Amino acid sequence: DQEEIEFVENRVTHLLDLESEPDGGIVTIALTCTIPHYYPSRGILDVTATVRESDCAANIAKCAMNCLPELVELCRMEAKANEGDNAINSVFCVAQGYAAVDWYNHLSRELSLSKNEDGSQSPQDVGGGTEICAVLLQTHHLVENETDKIQSVKKNASKLSLGGYIRTGKPGLVLVEGTEHDCDQFADALNHSKKVFRLSSFKTVGKSVRNAKDKMLPKKLEQLDSGKGGLEQITELCEDLGLGQELGYAISL
Repeated sequence: DQEEIEFVENRVTHLLDLESEPDGGIVTIALTCTIPHYYPSRGILDVTATVRESDCAANIAKCAMNCLPELVELCRMEAKANEGDNAINSVFCVAQGYAAVDWYNHLSRELSLSKNEDGSQSPQDVGGGTEICAVLLQTHHLVENETDKIQSVKKNASKLSLGGYIRTGKPGLVLVEGTEHDCDQFADALNHSKKVFRLSSFKTVGKSVRNAKDKMLPKKLEQLDSGKGGLEQITELCEDLGLGQELGYAISL
């Protein structure tokens, strides 16, 4: 929407609405990309965010303030992943994805920590919040020096605000965490990236769903080495997530 975009000199600002289910209000975030000289051939977008306005309760507005560092980090990761290309649109897409999913998880977590003066839970806290999904994907191999493939995996994860680990070697393994819908979209995106992966495919070998408060993986996709250490680390994580048996199957393929 053109009305949500502001242009001032070398800065492009996207006005992002964070909706509040508890009180029906909206917090408007001004997400600004500062464009360096000679961009995109040189330099990386700098991303900042501030609260522009709010008609929500004070505690909701505070939640929005607290989520800004996480939002900015994700957007800067996206800008870095697209170094050399114009990343403005993809950064704004990541921000929109955050507003649609991660914001609600963040709000649920913060509200679940708030208590009434008598120690009882507030009505909106009952039920434990939304669910989070962990998915284990397997591909025949991922070679460390095939940076285009690794960056494509990271880029697709960033667009959907998914975090986790990618383990290079044979087999190649990707463990991500987010909403179940976004995890499924991630697998589909990788399998449709034929220009990058050519004949390679990614198979979903395991999936577990639990309460969003029990998030275990990092906010961004981190790379593990292809040796024994990387395999041991992802094995421990999969066992904690209830995906140990599925990992064993993936390794045996």
